[in-house]
Amino acid sequence: MIRNSYPVTKDAIHPMGEPNMCFYCGAAIGEQHKPNCVMREKTIIIEFKCNLLVSVPEFWDKQLIEFSFNESSYCRSTLIEELQSLDERVNCICPFSEVAFIREATKEDETDYNVEYKEENGNE
Repeated sequence: MIRNSYPVTKDAIHPMGEPNMCFYCGAAIGEQHKPNCVMREKTIIIEFKCNLLVSVPEFWDKQLIEFSFNESSYCRSTLIEELQSLDERVNCICPFSEVAFIREATKEDETDYNVEYKEENGNE
């Protein structure tokens, strides 16, 4: 979700830069970050796909596997542990995953994902 205001705050100051200016775009504290500044962030929705090697009972077929992971009491948050385990074993999950941009996030998305962003000027 794109914000309405991007004022420069002390968070944009870097020890290697000027003491009262954004290190990335050069705007002064209190001014707005310039349009192409990396400090101007938005929230987006992405699709993250990852291939995992997991164990299931030998007799399960495709239908039972998909039912078990998608419609039964299985909590897919458990897959986070599988993902962490993969990362520990191979040191990088890039060969097993991909990311696709879906769309810009909405205020409803931010609510659903329990993310709260406030505009620097106090507006949401």
